[in-house]
Amino acid sequence: MALALGTMVATVLSLTAQNQDDDEGRAPEITLDVVVKNEQGEPLAGVEVRAYFSGPFASGPDKAETDNDGRVTLRGKATLRASVSSGGKDSKWYRSSSAIIPGGIDPDKDGWEIKGEGTLVLREKKNPVPLVARRMNLKLPSIGSEYGFDLEVGDWMPPHGTGQKTMMFFRGDIKNDERGGSVQRISVSFPNEKDGSYAYKSSERVMQSTYKWPYMASDDLNAYETRKVWERSKLPEEAVQKSWDLSEGYIFRINTVVKNKKIISANYGKISPGVELVGSSTKRPGCKFVYFYNPTPNDRNLEFDPDKNLAKDGPRVWMEQFGL
Repeated sequence: MALALGTMVATVLSLTAQNQDDDEGRAPEITLDVVVKNEQGEPLAGVEVRAYFSGPFASGPDKAETDNDGRVTLRGKATLRASVSSGGKDSKWYRSSSAIIPGGIDPDKDGWEIKGEGTLVLREKKNPVPLVARRMNLKLPSIGSEYGFDLEVGDWMPPHGTGQKTMMFFRGDIKNDERGGSVQRISVSFPNEKDGSYAYKSSERVMQSTYKWPYMASDDLNAYETRKVWERSKLPEEAVQKSWDLSEGYIFRINTVVKNKKIISANYGKISPGVELVGSSTKRPGCKFVYFYNPTPNDRNLEFDPDKNLAKDGPRVWMEQFGL
């Protein structure tokens, strides 16, 4: 009897340990209910949506098409995160993605069957065009002077480079501040009346999409500021304060010809995702940015076709953080 009782206890303990091991090797069942809409808030039918599940013991991706109401249900297993994505290279929509369950799935707290709901907003590919696109890491020739830069060529004007037409002026300054540190400043100005730039920051809804820009630059005569300044303060202990915002891009108008208070001709473009100051606090300053320049006069289109970069020295592959 004692032997039988001992065997029974051992069996119970073994099954308990096995169940614990099974729980430790499991991931909660995740159900995602997603509504897919366009920018106007209209549901999109027949759009493929992909779901991705991450963490130990997570399942592979799931995919399905939206119904007539733009709804789709996707299922999988995850312990960390569950996200959805739609659109992309072979689609009429720019890729959008959203973390429906952003992280921290706890089976003991949330249970083994978890439901997440969300909305995915897609932006249409309207008219991507060839643009001059480059990543730049500019070091100014010296402090305290303006230097012309040619966006089409991608270089300083002579004698510092091979540029042919001044489209922007860059100036760098470094000054001491009252805390014993220094202030590094980069300013951009323009050579023509009504040239200029204005800041553009994406809304949260647009941020789901890889394309974060307006489709067209503004045609408002007075929307563009003639000068923009970025600063960086550097203290003796090397603590850096940034006053620029890399989520803020800029739309510019250059080569502007005005007649009778009307723009006869101009070129447009954008700087994405922002301007970052670089360089030593005691030597010549510089800046890093990515720009897209439309060389067709009076064409305000900002949509870039990444397969048709007009800059032969520009990157051939575009990462999503540049927002096309």
